[in-house]
Amino acid sequence: MSGLVRLVQRDLRVMNRSLLVIQLVLPLFLLFVASFPLTALIEPFRLGGEAVTYQRFLASGLIAQTTMTGALIGGTLLFTDRRHGMFEQILVGPYRRGEYAASKVVSSVFVGLGGAAIVAVFGLPFTFGVALAAGGLVLALAAVLAIAFLFAGVSVILASRFRSLEAFEGTFNLLFILLTFVSSALYPLDAVPPLLRGIMLLNPLTYAVDLVRFGVLGLGTATLVWEAVALGAESVLVFLAAIRAFGRIRVGES
Repeated sequence: MSGLVRLVQRDLRVMNRSLLVIQLVLPLFLLFVASFPLTALIEPFRLGGEAVTYQRFLASGLIAQTTMTGALIGGTLLFTDRRHGMFEQILVGPYRRGEYAASKVVSSVFVGLGGAAIVAVFGLPFTFGVALAAGGLVLALAAVLAIAFLFAGVSVILASRFRSLEAFEGTFNLLFILLTFVSSALYPLDAVPPLLRGIMLLNPLTYAVDLVRFGVLGLGTATLVWEAVALGAESVLVFLAAIRAFGRIRVGES
């Protein structure tokens, strides 16, 4: 068994399961509790030339949002290891620094994909009447993978910068709230003022949400191609930045 596989297994065993449950319960709460009264208040609106209910719109958006939430867990794993001295202990064992860095990203991606799968399964009732195409599903999966790698990288960068648990957790929670609410996961771009729309178009979560929504429901936007290009480029750049940030961590730092 390779060192990477062993490290990923370790991460999946020691991660904070209560935090994961909370992160996964929130999207399901939005999907099955909050969406019903909101759908009663919000009439079906047009997106990509088709009429769509708010529940259907929200279900597809939460797939990408949950992927982001799960992917951010990698930074928590790295920060916890550094705080408790496990970072140094693991590196003096039969593991290379590259294997350790990769394990945090891979573990985050697994958690993100698991969360996306749960929301996708529970969201299936909202896709009735939609002809799912293999090409669309591949596009949605590619977007989910890209956003998982992107935010796994973001979480590793954060964990490599902060020394205070309070500062790390505060930034983590603020990032989660901002990225979720300043994206197209909860409401369409056309429904917000132009200034806010411009800010939302700077958010990579918006790109992933729009691509997943197009892949699963066929609901596209005018900027979809550019969003796909931007998401791919940002995922690569953030992943490289995460590797660089990890390389700067010195053994003995806490």
